[in-house]
Amino acid sequence: ASYRPCTKGLWIWDAIVTSPTPGGETRFILLDSEGMDANDADEEQDAMLFALVLLLSSYLIYNSVGAIDEGSLEQISLVTRLSHHIQAQTAGDSRALSALAPYAPSFLWLLRDFALRLTTAEGEEITAEEYLERALAPTPGLGPREGRNRIRTAIAEAFPT
Repeated sequence: ASYRPCTKGLWIWDAIVTSPTPGGETRFILLDSEGMDANDADEEQDAMLFALVLLLSSYLIYNSVGAIDEGSLEQISLVTRLSHHIQAQTAGDSRALSALAPYAPSFLWLLRDFALRLTTAEGEEITAEEYLERALAPTPGLGPREGRNRIRTAIAEAFPT
């Protein structure tokens, strides 16, 4: 099997999608952006494209393969660098990710191509939101875990539930 991404840069649909709502209808403009770590892109380009998508979006769907693990956290780690590309004017530190949270779109992490039963270690069922909160909870340890905990914290601060 091979993986061949087909989106380069940012694509914007030329038709507005509508959906009925109780008060009338909601209109959507759909965007699609290339994935992170594309073969011909660098981290700076990925971060700038991700920042642009965040600024244009009211709802962000982040699509990844498999469960949330250390590898998937590493892939979305550019969230920790968003404050270098987007600044919010606040009374505090404008480079803090928490300053961007009021302007961030709603966030859905779409996990595909795997099956997972959402339960605790004790076998109790949990919701998808609880799964995400647990996956983003800091893990004890030093070294590489410290960096991954910074990623977890950055995602949680940028997209509060």
